[in-house]
Amino acid sequence: EQPPHLRLCRLGLKVLAPEACRVEGLLSLDVSGNKLVALPDAFGPPTLKRLDLGNNSRLKALPESLAGCPITDLNIAYTAIQTLPPALLPRLERLSISGCKRLKLDFLVPEALPNLKSLSATKSAAVTAFQEARPEVRVYG
Repeated sequence: EQPPHLRLCRLGLKVLAPEACRVEGLLSLDVSGNKLVALPDAFGPPTLKRLDLGNNSRLKALPESLAGCPITDLNIAYTAIQTLPPALLPRLERLSISGCKRLKLDFLVPEALPNLKSLSATKSAAVTAFQEARPEVRVYG
């Protein structure tokens, strides 16, 4: 039987095999520290709660299909991701965006992230404004 947590860290992966997304009951996927340039278009494990894409500096986008996952914990730190699927935001409880120099922070408003409890982010005016509006959210940065 497949475990609900899959770790494929620091393996030099440039592509994530679609099979990795089809692990039955997959709750957590950690593919941090690779060389991913994209995720499969049909990426969307229906049970996925935690996704760690951190330190994939060539990763520029998330597939829209990711919005169909029940993700509550997302790490995209030190990636080249520019936007997040809006439908993904309301469920997020933990979000790590440190070092995301290309990420447009226009999503960082209290209404878009009603369940956020923890934010790891490089200091910026948008992060400070969010922190002032939602003082109960733990901000690391």
